[in-house]
Amino acid sequence: IARSNPDVQMFIWFILKDDFSTPLSWQSGLYDLNWTPKPALAAFSPLAAALDARNAILTVKSGTTPVVMVSALELKAHDTLGALVGINYTISDNGHFLGNAIASAPLGSDGWLSFRPEVVAAKGHRYSLGITATDINGVTVTRTIEIVGT
Repeated sequence: IARSNPDVQMFIWFILKDDFSTPLSWQSGLYDLNWTPKPALAAFSPLAAALDARNAILTVKSGTTPVVMVSALELKAHDTLGALVGINYTISDNGHFLGNAIASAPLGSDGWLSFRPEVVAAKGHRYSLGITATDINGVTVTRTIEIVGT
């Protein structure tokens, strides 16, 4: 319902686990008091994963090398604007390992890194980038970015 309403710009699940510690007794969690998954978790998880900007799914035109944007907000607390961040990544195509590569990118003011991986998208192929970004302080973030060629 929220997705079909153009006025909804963001949807946040308010509570992860049911909570009876307040007079309002929240029972809208995805888990009950004992951390047992509730039925809503099975429906929520795949939808949330598809919208998680930290582990994005990019659809790109075949024959192109996409610009990949990586959320690295964890680094922003340790680094200055424009600090160079090392990026190590693996590439697989439909589950078949293709190789490793390295890159670097400056940390943006928004806490994101942008780089072009060494992959040219082919129609019908689904590439997975396993990314580890490391700053000069040794702080790392790991992400998985999917690239789908159309």
